[in-house]
Amino acid sequence: MNDRIVLLDAHVHVYPGVDVAGLLTAAARHFTLAAQRIGAREWQGVLMLTEVAGVDWFGSVAHTDGGREFGAWRVIRSPSETVSLQASTHETRITIVAGRQIVTAERIEVHALGTHTELADGADLQATLNAVHQSGALAVLPWGVGKWLGVRGRLVATALQSRAASNVYAADNGGRPAFWPERRFALAQNRPLLRGSDPLPLRGEEYRAGSFGSWFAGSLPADAPAGALLQCIAALRAGAMHEYGSSETLWRFFRNQVLLRWRRL
Repeated sequence: MNDRIVLLDAHVHVYPGVDVAGLLTAAARHFTLAAQRIGAREWQGVLMLTEVAGVDWFGSVAHTDGGREFGAWRVIRSPSETVSLQASTHETRITIVAGRQIVTAERIEVHALGTHTELADGADLQATLNAVHQSGALAVLPWGVGKWLGVRGRLVATALQSRAASNVYAADNGGRPAFWPERRFALAQNRPLLRGSDPLPLRGEEYRAGSFGSWFAGSLPADAPAGALLQCIAALRAGAMHEYGSSETLWRFFRNQVLLRWRRL
């Protein structure tokens, strides 16, 4: 049995207009269920944001004196760092870490976890990874539907296994259906595979937050959790980061793809 664990959803979007209180409540429920299945006595839940260009939910909260309230949840800045928030009710606390999602010139997604700096879309993959590293964030290549195929897949593989790739991480996606295996995850070698729920910009998807992620034994300081988390990830070997949650069902996968394409029309 693990006495204390950290549960991590490393791919979270808070799109404009979503039910933030419902997102946080759902995340707390998913974290609690995961901890029970793991057999942990205590857990800390972390949602790592991957905000797209033009969206800055993190900043809208962090720059508000006294924080903001969403239903029963109060969200405030962490005491000793600028890239994390603390969301709490009378019973539960969840850490929210700033992060950005960048789209490269090759249309590959890159995540910068642990920064509030908005990094521009449109640069090539290597230049984007360099910019993420310069910002002090964790550089992550997240799986996406069709985005790791063909030429783009070869670029991802090169980025994960090059001699300079020791600080580039791969991430699985809760939207990846079980029938779709991904061999490139293994290219990250001893680096832990991150996992995240990736709520889509569809009605009700925010309630998936916290449902698919990673966990490791330990705890994070309340005053500066993001910095400690990034250090932990960098120090962990692949076997020390464990997974929880299930991949998307076949029916929901195809339904979501149809809805996304209909939404773009």
